[in-house]
Amino acid sequence: MVKINGHDQHQNPTLFFNIYILLTLLMSYSGQAFVVYPMFIAVLILFMNKLRYDLFDMTMVLLILIFSTLKFIVEGSIPSSLFTLKYFFGFIIFYMLFRQKFYFLKINFNFLLITISLVLILEAVLINTILPAILWPNFPKGPGGELGHPGLFFGFYQRPYGIGTNASVTTTLIVCLLLIRDKVNLSACKISRFASFVSVIAVIISISGLGLFLIVMYYAFKKIRFSRIVLTLLVFIGLYFIIFAIIPNKGNLFEWFNKISPNYFKYLIQLKTKEITEACHLNYTLRDLLFGKKWFIGDPVPLGGHFGLLNFAIYGGLITLLLYMRIIIKRFNRYNFLILLTLIVGAIHYAGIFTTPGQLIFAFALAFDKKKLEIYKVNIV
Repeated sequence: MVKINGHDQHQNPTLFFNIYILLTLLMSYSGQAFVVYPMFIAVLILFMNKLRYDLFDMTMVLLILIFSTLKFIVEGSIPSSLFTLKYFFGFIIFYMLFRQKFYFLKINFNFLLITISLVLILEAVLINTILPAILWPNFPKGPGGELGHPGLFFGFYQRPYGIGTNASVTTTLIVCLLLIRDKVNLSACKISRFASFVSVIAVIISISGLGLFLIVMYYAFKKIRFSRIVLTLLVFIGLYFIIFAIIPNKGNLFEWFNKISPNYFKYLIQLKTKEITEACHLNYTLRDLLFGKKWFIGDPVPLGGHFGLLNFAIYGGLITLLLYMRIIIKRFNRYNFLILLTLIVGAIHYAGIFTTPGQLIFAFALAFDKKKLEIYKVNIV
């Protein structure tokens, strides 16, 4: 009887929190993901008398608040300062909650993976049949309300954008969730195999070159065996060589495999080289170097884009870079290094780490350590 009561006491808050996290990740579909920040602040306030933090956490929060205040003073614009604060440091709200060792913070990552992937697959079906992408809030729009990135793959297929409002971002986050799921020891069950299956399908139908690369690397590094990694790379290189060097009619194949074609890689290298060159030729003041370059609400939002890490350096400034380096170095461990590495590698293209779902996953990764893992080893029955 005691066990049953114990199960009931813990199961209901845990179920509620899992639904809460799922809704947070899916909030991007509404086009108003910013509302999750006050939602999490409310949870922190609700449990304020039970929260426990170390000196480092409190110091980081204080430094971020000081930086934000100084940024507002030097820029003189509350809206742009708040937006920049949310973009670069919104993760700290999630991090402060995930740092707690409450049992109800235990997340079922199989549940998240299955739901997010099935929703993405459903999105792919709907946007290519009865609900075109222009009607979906998670598809970025241009000034006139048109799709920000129009165009169909293979001449008929519109790829889904998912929780990251971008195919590359969403697939990066799915791979991160797979990595976390494996770390918390939830992989040895049937539902986990189904979660892996639908996750791979979700990545494939997203037609993201970055996503395909990351999912291949995920399976290559899954057991951290050198022979498996070498074999996977050899097979990948062999297939790539056959598709793009041996088989004739390469032009048609490039259209079908555009996101992994040599032409596309060449385009990305040229684009990023051009963006780096242009960034180096910008006029920087000392204020720009420390706090990031100014921008104002009403201007085209400069954050994000094809080169997330470059925009991070330009608009975050040296202080933001140092704060990130400090917290990552402090919280880096063998349990979270692959997750953090995946988020950073993903930011070389579109910076999923700065989206609301990405910040949530980044925050969990920072808070994930041996003590956090112990929560997932406790089974109350």
